Parts: sequence; C-alpha cells; structure tokens
Amino acid sequence: MKKSLLVLALVLASFVVFGQSYSLGDTNHSGGIDVVDALLIAQAYVGLNPSNYYESEADVDCSGGIDIVDALLVAQYYVGLISSFPCQSTPPPGTTTTTTTSIGGGNIIARARGTMGGEKLEIQANGTTVGSFTMSTSYADYSASGSGTIRVVFTNDDQLENGMDIQVDYVDINGTRYQAEDQATNTAVYVNGACGGEYSEWLHCNGYIEFYTGEVTPPPTSTTTTSTGGGSCDGANGNVYLTFDDGPTGNTQSLCSSLTNAGACKATFFVIGQNMPGNSSAYKSAGFSVQNHSQTHSHMGSWGYQQVYNDLNQANSSIQNAGFPKPTVIRLPYLESSSTIQSVCSELGLQIISPSIDTQDWNGASTQSIINACNSLNAGGNPLMHENQSNTLAAITTIVQNLKNRGLGFRQY
Repeated sequence: MKKSLLVLALVLASFVVFGQSYSLGDTNHSGGIDVVDALLIAQAYVGLNPSNYYESEADVDCSGGIDIVDALLVAQYYVGLISSFPCQSTPPPGTTTTTTTSIGGGNIIARARGTMGGEKLEIQANGTTVGSFTMSTSYADYSASGSGTIRVVFTNDDQLENGMDIQVDYVDINGTRYQAEDQATNTAVYVNGACGGEYSEWLHCNGYIEFYTGEVTPPPTSTTTTSTGGGSCDGANGNVYLTFDDGPTGNTQSLCSSLTNAGACKATFFVIGQNMPGNSSAYKSAGFSVQNHSQTHSHMGSWGYQQVYNDLNQANSSIQNAGFPKPTVIRLPYLESSSTIQSVCSELGLQIISPSIDTQDWNGASTQSIINACNSLNAGGNPLMHENQSNTLAAITTIVQNLKNRGLGFRQY
C-alpha cells in the first residue's frame, strides 16, 4: 500500500508548472513549492531519510504527523489542483507551541523553572510571603495574590557549582509584564565571584529579584550588557532565535561574550551531550538556553527505536548533570529525521526545531556570506550556525547589529 501511494504522489508531482512561493509545504526551503517538496515528504514517509528536508513545513494537513496525504496535498498544490492547504495556521518554521502549567492563583504570576528540580521559590508582596512553591525543571506559571513591592525569592540554594538554581523569565502583575532581566535589583545572581548584581534572570544564591510595579519609577533599560545576560531583548518588529549547534567547544566563551557584548542577551545552544560539561559554564553565566543535539551526533536514520532513545536520553542526562534544565527542544544531527526519531522525540518531550535558514557555515561559507544569510532572517526565524566555525564567530557582532537595526530582538527556546 505504501509503495502504491508513493508512486501516486510521484506521478502527481511529475507535472511541471511554475512553482509558487509558499512557506508551508516548502520542505527544502527553496523559496517555493515544487516537485522536490512532494518527493521529500514521500521519501521521509517510507523511511528514506532525505537530506535538506525541513519537517516543520511538511505536515500540511495538521494531522500531527507526516504521512502520504501530506505528499499528495503538496503535489496537488504544485500542479494547481488545490489553492491552499488545510493547515493554513501553521506557525513559521522554528517557532514553538508550548503548554503552560499554572500553579496557584492570583494577580501575580511568576514564570520560572529550576535547573535540578526541588528548588524553593517564594513570591513576596511588601515583605510578606504570599506564595511558596517547589520548582520543577520545566517552566511553569506560579501565581499568588498581593500588592506593593514584589519579590521572587530563592530560599534553598545548595551552594554547589552545578546545583540548584532558578531561572525567572518574567513576572506579570495585574496584567503588566516585567522581564526579570530588566530589573535593577537581583541579590541572588552570582557574578564576579559573589552573590548580588543586576539585570539577570538567574537566581544562583539565596536571594531575590525585586520587580518594579509602577509604584516606583523603573530604571532605564541597561545599555551595558553583562556576563549575566542582562538588558531587554525584545525588538519593536519581533524577535529571532539565534541558534548554534555542536558545542561546547573552544569557541564557547568567546561566542557567548561576543553575543552579550553585541546586545543579544538571549540565544540557544544545541549541544552534543558527549561534549558536556566542557566550557558550558559560559552558557550559564550568560543566561543562554542549552538544548539537545544528541549525545554522539550520529546518523540515526537507520537506528532502531531503543538505540535512538538511548542516545537522546543520554544527551538530556549529560545536559542536566552539567546543571542545566531538562531540554524541551532538539536540533537533530545533520537535520536527519525519520518516523522512529520523531516517535522518540515525542516520548522524551522534545520538539524538533528546524532552521529557517542555512548559513552554510559548516560548508566553509565566508564571514560575509554568513552575515548575508542572517540578513534574511525574519521574526520567528532561526539560523543554522555552528559554534566551532571561526567565520561564524567573526560574523556575530555584525549579525546582531544588523538585526537590531531592523528592529528585531532576541528570544531563546
């Protein structure tokens, strides 16, 4: 049955007409839908593991998986039998859809997570504790009721180098959002060998972030970035996700410093588990996100379920053992996918993040070529870059400045 459906898809796709520019269905990111897109989906469905295939654009019927129907729909669109796909609301490539866990209730909502699980968080209003919570390693919304000066407090630091820490994304107070990294008072961030600082979303020590609520004039947004990832990252025209694969490497510290010095206080690093911990402390100091890029960076297309599971699960463990939260997203090695790999990722709670552009830094692209590629980034997009490439490191400052000049800011997965 699979073979006959595949043949049907290929026959439909063989009719040659002019392609159209359409994001959904453009599975090879060529800028339009053509015969290759239908072929790639069909090949992926029967387990042939095609290269240069971006699965984020393949589920055109929003069924939650890739099957021969998607290949048929792309082929039909290509030859003009249909003018749109059933799945017109698919997010741009690289964006994530998250389910928020809410704990408690009230007009104060603190979005936060722990690095190990078991961290104790308090919400205080005018010095009175109005909510106490035990953290997990996944982001959740912790809610309480109160007014006045609001503090998010870490109370049970274990004082280990790679032990318990809390990462606070933001606090909503009466519907107004206050980013943690925009607050001038943080007594719990560890910087320059001591506890206490400013403009950071991290609580490394027992202490608190104090949130301005409108009753006190907030400080101006910091224009000087620090090693703790401070400053506002949102752009007036939206945000991009700067992503880097294959770390940690000898370039990690320099890359993190270049990003923060240029004003990109959020970035995502897809690390290889067997490289951890390496120089991963640089990620932590900068407040960057560390996510899964497999344990061994192998070609996994021919692997069985258990072999894939063991590799990806071990990468999660390597990342957590280095003091980072459990990963929630993954960049697949070589961008190679299969139904088995997809099933394992689903089982492990890992959303597959495909790049929206390929800088070709892995293929010897020049510094200027990498910059030019990133100039095409739009809000919600993420580039394929690698931290072990010297030309990428040389390009970062210009990339960040160009994006900022276009009113784009920075987010991380």
